[in-house]
Formats: sequence, structure tokens, C-alpha cells
Amino acid sequence: MKLRAALIVPLLSFGLMSAAAQASPHHDARWQARQLAERIDHGVRTGKLTPHEARRLDARLDALQRERVRLWRDDGRLDRYERARLDRAYEALARDIWRQMHDGERRRVDHRDFHDYRDHDGRWR
Repeated sequence: MKLRAALIVPLLSFGLMSAAAQASPHHDARWQARQLAERIDHGVRTGKLTPHEARRLDARLDALQRERVRLWRDDGRLDRYERARLDRAYEALARDIWRQMHDGERRRVDHRDFHDYRDHDGRWR
């Protein structure tokens, strides 16, 4: 009996850990969108993105999130073609964020008034 319990407990704990480690594609996309939003915020805070650039990039991110939700709601899943298309779009947005942050356009940054550059909805002005 002790031998059986000694074998079952590690197998069950391994199974629970592996199930928790497997994230749904829906979760991965939310994480990726959150990372991109944080990069946009960082660019504005450091002055590497102008408010106009941030608004444009933020609008593209919102459009990608709406597209992901629409595709998910159509049939309750994302097939590999839809997922690949969304991945390419997220990667293109990430490249554009990097390009905009390194294009030499700068905004004077006063960290005391950082909150003043967002309206009440959290959008960049």
C-alpha cells in the first residue's frame, strides 16, 4: 500500500503541474497584448514615443485584440491559420513599436506629469 501511494502521489502532482503549465492560446494572446501595451507605455514614459505615435500603436493593438475575440467567438477556437495570422500581426506590431521607439522622434519628459498624457479612458492624448 505504501509503495502504491509513493508512486501515485508524484504522478498526480506531475499531472497537475503539467496541466497548469499548458496555457490556452487565448491566455497567450492576452499576455502578448499586455506586453505590447506595457512597451507602448514605457515608450511614452521615457519620451521615445510621442503621444501621436502611442495613440496609433494603441489603436492597432486594440484592433488586433478585437480581431482575436471575433475569431474566437466565431467557432470557439482558433485554427492554426488564424493563430498564425494573428501571431504575424502581433509580431509586426512589436516591430513597429521598436521602430517608432528608435526613430529619433522624442518628447520632452517630465515624470511628474506623466498621468496628464492619458485621458479618463486610459488612452493617449
